[in-house]
Amino acid sequence: TLEQTLIRELQEELGVSISVIRGEFFGETLIPQRPDDVLHVVFSANIESGEPTLNPAETTALAVEWVD
Repeated sequence: TLEQTLIRELQEELGVSISVIRGEFFGETLIPQRPDDVLHVVFSANIESGEPTLNPAETTALAVEWVD
């Protein structure tokens, strides 16, 4: 499921264990210059353990910001 993917990815990429509250937003962006579309999926969640820290072996993100 999307929830299981979110839990796994945040553990791998940020080193945190979370509990998913709910899906908040799902939207598709159509970009005419690209052959593929972008799907945005936003969830609310609680951090159950760990401190968000980027794992460069698992992500190309440059920064992480957790929003309350």
